[in-house]
Amino acid sequence: MVDLVHLSYSPWSERARWILDHTGVAWRSVPYTPTLSEPWLRWRLRRFAGSVSVPVLFTPSGAIPDSWDIAVWATRGAPALMPEGTREIDATADEALRSGRAVAGRRVLADREALRASRPFPASKLGPVGTWLTADGWRRVLRKYREDGMDDAAHRARQVAALEALEQAVGDGPFVHDAFSYADITAASALSFVAPHANLGLDPAAARAWADPELAERFAGLVAWRDQLVRDFRVRM
Repeated sequence: MVDLVHLSYSPWSERARWILDHTGVAWRSVPYTPTLSEPWLRWRLRRFAGSVSVPVLFTPSGAIPDSWDIAVWATRGAPALMPEGTREIDATADEALRSGRAVAGRRVLADREALRASRPFPASKLGPVGTWLTADGWRRVLRKYREDGMDDAAHRARQVAALEALEQAVGDGPFVHDAFSYADITAASALSFVAPHANLGLDPAAARAWADPELAERFAGLVAWRDQLVRDFRVRM
């Protein structure tokens, strides 16, 4: 049994959960709360300077941070799940996610209802303090990844370019490559700030702040592909 430290609604954490479940790895859920959980995670990682983020997988042989490295570890006995070109798909999906997160984060910070709805447990039990912690968590994310230095137009252009590249990679489907692989998981995650899937467990008010109806319409085929992929291949342990 391994421990996965994860944020319930994070697309990066969902990538890790999905590949662990798909490869049959038995894992224990360790929920992460931004700001509140950071000192504990630093202590467990023995990393007292620099940035830390989730997901992190704790295995008997050590900690594995980052969804990509977790996927590499999970698929070490199933190389067909990591075909050539998957790393490039993952990087492109990250481009879409980072810009989508920046724009959505600003929308959440400007929307009190969405901010309250975004409070993860246990912050959701702390009332106004929990709301402040959630806002602080979003501000930290935008600063940590320097996503507050670009305006929305620049982020949107980067997001659209990445989604167009993924759309081309998927083509007529049903998969990015010849069969289902991690490339499909990571490509599907790129739509989280376009049309967030219900499997992220977002409250409706938070989901509205994450969603971009214009891009959802523009990339309707890609959204439909993602939804079918989840129906067919998102098997939870």
